[in-house]
Amino acid sequence: MTLAIGDGANDVPMILEASVGIGISGNEGMQAVRSSDYAIAQFRFLKRLLLVHGRSNYKRVSIVVMYSLYKNCTLVSTLFAFGTYSGWTGTALFDALMLAGFNVGWAFFGVIIFGTIENDVSPAAAIAYPQLYQSGQQQRDFNMRVLLRWFLTGIYHTVICFFVASAIFMNMTVKPTWAEDGHVVFGTIVEQAIIAVVNIKLLIETNYLTNYSLFSYILGWLLFVLGGLIHSLWAMSSFFTQIPYEYYDIHPVLLWSIVGWFTQLLTIVIAMIPELSLKYILRTYFPQPGDIVKELDNGHGGGLSAHSVVAEWAGDLPASEMGEEDKKKPLGVKKMDVRVVKKSNV
Repeated sequence: MTLAIGDGANDVPMILEASVGIGISGNEGMQAVRSSDYAIAQFRFLKRLLLVHGRSNYKRVSIVVMYSLYKNCTLVSTLFAFGTYSGWTGTALFDALMLAGFNVGWAFFGVIIFGTIENDVSPAAAIAYPQLYQSGQQQRDFNMRVLLRWFLTGIYHTVICFFVASAIFMNMTVKPTWAEDGHVVFGTIVEQAIIAVVNIKLLIETNYLTNYSLFSYILGWLLFVLGGLIHSLWAMSSFFTQIPYEYYDIHPVLLWSIVGWFTQLLTIVIAMIPELSLKYILRTYFPQPGDIVKELDNGHGGGLSAHSVVAEWAGDLPASEMGEEDKKKPLGVKKMDVRVVKKSNV
């Protein structure tokens, strides 16, 4: 991948040929700007464009793409799991209308807000530690290994959301026997648990949590409940159903079902404990440069002024800032001494 930057008409072919073209508006006209992907007023703005906006955009897009694949993998894999109970007859586990709202309502707003405002470190920290830009050059956040991790997480959450609910609801009725709706009740419980899990998963991945982010994650679950209550009305319960009034009075009954709430709580706890434990272990005992800078950015270890820890990662610590022990170390250090980090309380 290449980047070209120019400010005149003679730079247009170069800008068009490069993967990313940047035009500088100046005395030589606007030809370069009109042909570029991004335009800046002065050359010095390139530093912020790459280290802040470029890096943040790469990390945001990487997680948005992986998360979109993960949440759909979790939902669709549940249908395959249900096939082991239905004899692979093709019976739908979820109500068609509630299923259609998954990607346009229940699990939509959170990822949009995340992809818009998420930042793992502040702009000042990103500029102070240009080594963080290496994550994009080395494709640490967007590769097959990361994709496999998200895929396996989706499979695990599928197993928990479906089989925990099936173990609880097997041979059990929620509504009175004469009014039991079978797999419609069960499918609604499973889908509601999936919506809660995938939104909490996005919450765990969030570094820059704002009121807007938190509200968008909760909004997906609230919209599912509200949509379910509307769909449960007599006049709306036949929409997108093969059996007339199949969804009638489903959600009001589930909202008053202690078993339904207990199932969702148990599912969330079992699904999220390994996720939180793994994140804690990786950040505490195997920190990446971004994790360390994040702690410095939050004021730990002396704040952003104590930058020798991260600079050592890339082996480019200025000689004027090296101590006697640092000068004895070989150049090109690629692995940070985690014990030094612990001494700095990072």
